[in-house]
Amino acid sequence: ALLEIEDDDVKSIKDLVEYCRLQDDIDEGQISKVENEYRDYTPIWWYTAETFIYPMLNRGLRQMDVDIILKMGFFIRHLHQHIKELHREQQGNMPTNFQVFRGQGLTT
Repeated sequence: ALLEIEDDDVKSIKDLVEYCRLQDDIDEGQISKVENEYRDYTPIWWYTAETFIYPMLNRGLRQMDVDIILKMGFFIRHLHQHIKELHREQQGNMPTNFQVFRGQGLTT
């Protein structure tokens, strides 16, 4: 399964960067930022930042694009692990049952 693959993060980031540079719609500045600063931020930060990560991952999942999913597999694993860690840290502070909402901002 994708979450169980153990690979070299440095190579995985390099592969993603090379793939992104072949795409016509990804800003080189964003690619360089991921290449040089990936380890400086958490996976949740990258997912919510104004970069190509969020749209590319969501497009890959929506379209079931295996190439994108595999190129971003290391990121999916990092994101999953980070969410698990946050849950474990915050679990004791939460009531037994709680509601989770999904929201979307609207502009006027």
